[in-house]
Amino acid sequence: MQKNRDKIHTEGKPFPGVKIKILKSNKFNKKSGEILIKGKNLAYSYENIKIWRSRFVNSFYKSGDLGIIDKNGYLIFKGRIENRINFNGKIYNTELIEEKIKKKFKLNKLKILSRKIKGQLKIILFIESKTKIQTDKLYLFLRKENININFYRLSYINFNKQDTGKINAKKLIKYFK
Repeated sequence: MQKNRDKIHTEGKPFPGVKIKILKSNKFNKKSGEILIKGKNLAYSYENIKIWRSRFVNSFYKSGDLGIIDKNGYLIFKGRIENRINFNGKIYNTELIEEKIKKKFKLNKLKILSRKIKGQLKIILFIESKTKIQTDKLYLFLRKENININFYRLSYINFNKQDTGKINAKKLIKYFK
């Protein structure tokens, strides 16, 4: 991506030979959509070639990222698709909810994950086992923040972190079973 000092809030413009477009979807909102990428810059990062190929639409790679392209052709990153949940018709960004909960309850580590199980959305709030949150205080805080979601479960666990310092969400999925 080519950066511009006057557009520091963007990811920049695509390099020559790279095309980016936005796949609009009513699933999230009308302003942003999934970022699609086409060009020689794509790396084969999947061990399973079938999974890799399934990520393409009309020769564009589906990145899993959300964004918009401004009127000058600059890409603005808006988050990850997996960090958005639709609860009772309202779209929430789990990263923003996590940050609000961390700040309010002075927590270092927590993660919100959601999965559809038998047609129902299940949302689990994973909290570092060293800390405890009173459920009624959590829900009172969320309602004051106009966040009207209900957790299927609050799970207190010891987080395994990747080398990057990020929480490994794939290892948390087992808690849905």
